[in-house]
Amino acid sequence: MNAVCRTLRTVAGLYQPQQLLTRPFSIAPVLLYWKKRQRPMMPEPRLLDEYEHHDFRKVWVRPPPGPKTSPKDQWTKEKAMFGCYDYQDILGDHPYIHPRHLCLEGPKYVRGFRGNELQRLIRKKNFAGKNMGEEDWKNLQKRINYLYRRLNRKGAYRT
Repeated sequence: MNAVCRTLRTVAGLYQPQQLLTRPFSIAPVLLYWKKRQRPMMPEPRLLDEYEHHDFRKVWVRPPPGPKTSPKDQWTKEKAMFGCYDYQDILGDHPYIHPRHLCLEGPKYVRGFRGNELQRLIRKKNFAGKNMGEEDWKNLQKRINYLYRRLNRKGAYRT
């Protein structure tokens, strides 16, 4: 029994909080050895006297658990509604206004249009082609031809 207690004191002297193991050594009454595999960090263990099968021995246990804490609610009302009325602060509290209704100025072929440059220029040609000057028309055609060749050779769908 003295050998067990001496070994236990020796092992307890090697305690380092950053390398604490959940079960640092075997608790058999005869064999006491350091386990080799690393375990996650745990709180500092304490010794517990235990009387089992008429054999007095020391056993490592974890400290008693503290009160259970419930996790904080990440989506409070303030966080969930943050920024949802920003455009109303800027534009005023109008019930049916939407940012897409604000694009009322500018050329007709650009209003509410979503597409790449080639599609926009073709749309411009269809809308305003009759009223364009000769030089503007020529530059527009050159740009359309260039983009057409470029997108067909190096488009996103090409591999």
